[in-house]
Amino acid sequence: MKNTDTDNLNIAFFGTPEVAVYVLEGLEKGGILPSLIITAPDKP
Repeated sequence: MKNTDTDNLNIAFFGTPEVAVYVLEGLEKGGILPSLIITAPDKP
């Protein structure tokens, strides 16, 4: 069974800052935004 109702998704994203921006942009283009986003802070 495939769920195509993206309005009811409740997801969290965990990723490194280097990769996160590309993944999150792709999700946004698909109309999917995580409820929670966790990444490591930028290193000085």
